[in-house]
Amino acid sequence: MATSSLVALLSGLIPAYALVLSSPGPNLLLIIRASLSGSPGATVAAASGIGIGAGVAASCAVLAASLVSLQGAVLDWAEAAGRVVFALLLIRSGWRTLRRVGSVADAASASPEIRHAAQFRLGALAAMSNPLTVPFFAAFFLAHRETRELPVAIAACSLVALMATGWFIAVGMLLVRSGWRMRMSSNARWPEAAIGCAFFLCAGAAIWPLCASGPG
Repeated sequence: MATSSLVALLSGLIPAYALVLSSPGPNLLLIIRASLSGSPGATVAAASGIGIGAGVAASCAVLAASLVSLQGAVLDWAEAAGRVVFALLLIRSGWRTLRRVGSVADAASASPEIRHAAQFRLGALAAMSNPLTVPFFAAFFLAHRETRELPVAIAACSLVALMATGWFIAVGMLLVRSGWRMRMSSNARWPEAAIGCAFFLCAGAAIWPLCASGPG
């Protein structure tokens, strides 16, 4: 029965994914980066992108879990490709953040609509290729055969999107409203520099398992 399957799935998914969301990681870096602008709109856009991306990643994990026995090699290649894409996104974000340290005017050169769209796009792409959460989704849905029922799978992926969006909007708005960036001197650019360096470190962490495993 779909209802009992849904209850069984959500009772395990909600607390497990809540722990994943509360753990510091690249998604949180994106929200902190967006909050540095002091714009609630940019923060909400980034959080919404992460939420949509997480929902898409969960949907792909549901599909992958149903194909894992037949397409194991393909999934290995997909994971490697995802890690590379994710690392490239983080490197790009880190580079742009470090560039912004030396140019205050550059951050304000684009219109709010363009900046918000860029934040949403970056959040969505990062969440869809995040090597920290994607394996969680794959492992969780592989262990829960309830997601083979379409209504259950849709409900689970929708819940993932809502949880991620709500959590990161709450965190981002807390940072924006606290005015933590504005309490510093206008010349204090170390938060951007620190976040830019952290993006590079996360990119290295994403690629390292591929380098450590070697060819083949």
